Amino acid sequence: SRPQPGDTPAEGRTFTMAMPADPGTLDPALTVLSAAIQVGRFLYDPLIQVTADGRARAGLAEKWAGDATTARFRMRPGVTCSDGTPLTARDVAANIAFVADPTNRSPLTGLYVNPGTTATVDAANREVTVVSKVPDAFLTRNVGMVPIVCGKGLEDRAALAEGRYGTGMFTLTEAVPGDHYTLTRRKDYTWGPGHWRA
Repeated sequence: SRPQPGDTPAEGRTFTMAMPADPGTLDPALTVLSAAIQVGRFLYDPLIQVTADGRARAGLAEKWAGDATTARFRMRPGVTCSDGTPLTARDVAANIAFVADPTNRSPLTGLYVNPGTTATVDAANREVTVVSKVPDAFLTRNVGMVPIVCGKGLEDRAALAEGRYGTGMFTLTEAVPGDHYTLTRRKDYTWGPGHWRA
């Protein structure tokens, strides 16, 4: 049955979700297949979460601001990757730079991040500044929706295809393509969306 208003989450229990197709690659920067995006939402968090009514709320970024050519994101403190390493502002900037580089052939290029967009880092303040060469009225929202992977995943895209090195609430613990994917809740996940508490 479909979720209804007033339903409560199945806290501490298992839930099963039917998928319309096998997701294939789980590298969030190299797919726009709806089944992969659906699984990826459990594995990789964006900078900004969007509510059902379209409002922006904190994701991996605790604050953000921008206009048509520049967007700034301040990262939440204490965010870790599924392997336990800290997520850094440099990791976030590298995610954006990967999508902005047309030679990487990301289907998110031009969709979330314009080609040639740059991302610079102020590590001391956990800030990433994104500058687009092409004006984009939705720059902050678009860049804010890029699924963020961890530093080791940026170096090993084959591991990302298997759903590893995530920033999301779950990790992939078993994958049987065409049959089932098992995800397990991360006990160390203590951030977002919004003012969510573990």
